[in-house]
Amino acid sequence: MIWIFLAGFLAGPAVHHAARRFGDRLDLNAPACPSCSVKRRWLGWRSRCEHRAPVLREWATGLILGLGLAGGVGIAASAWLVPGYSVFALVTVVLVITDLDHKLIPNRVLYPGGGLAVILLAVGAVFAGELASLPRAAAGGLAFFGLFFVVALVARGGFGYGDVKLAALLGTFAAFDSWRTLLISVFFTGVIGGVPAIFLLALRRARPRDEIPYGPAMVAGSWLALAFWESFTAWYLG
Repeated sequence: MIWIFLAGFLAGPAVHHAARRFGDRLDLNAPACPSCSVKRRWLGWRSRCEHRAPVLREWATGLILGLGLAGGVGIAASAWLVPGYSVFALVTVVLVITDLDHKLIPNRVLYPGGGLAVILLAVGAVFAGELASLPRAAAGGLAFFGLFFVVALVARGGFGYGDVKLAALLGTFAAFDSWRTLLISVFFTGVIGGVPAIFLLALRRARPRDEIPYGPAMVAGSWLALAFWESFTAWYLG
């Protein structure tokens, strides 16, 4: 598992660079500093400019991606499920970056990446003997999609439909694990995304119809539920 974490960590700068470009156009040239356009090495060990923040963010992306890939291996009940969870981790990390930078969940990432993750999950479920979990996963994805579709209608512009489509992917993976995981992911998403939004509105730092990036909260809520739902349930019932 440590090697999977290291692979994700070292790929962080490249993934961060690609994700930033997906919001505008795909450019796989060497990453450049957003502040001064100076080119950097792909692995980001050295930079000829004075702007360190982009480099730190690249390695933060690597840390999160490494944890996500390693977490997917730990969550998967069978080796057949690892490819699906790995692609899921990669896609969600990229979408978090695009949402933070551009307030956008790009279809060019969500559709092919999310579709590949779901296909790999389904194929892995067949070989792992988890075929009975697929109908629940499909129903969970539809339910999560429906929930956020209603939220988008009520928000009237304050909630993007890209988040609605992202909910279908997150709900599919959460419900594949269990209905309880899906419910806990809804709870975590509300806490992580809803509480800060309420404070911003109360402090008048945002208006009700301002579009706040909600994708990171959704992704974090789903991953926390997948990783810690048993511990959370035990704590809550205790």
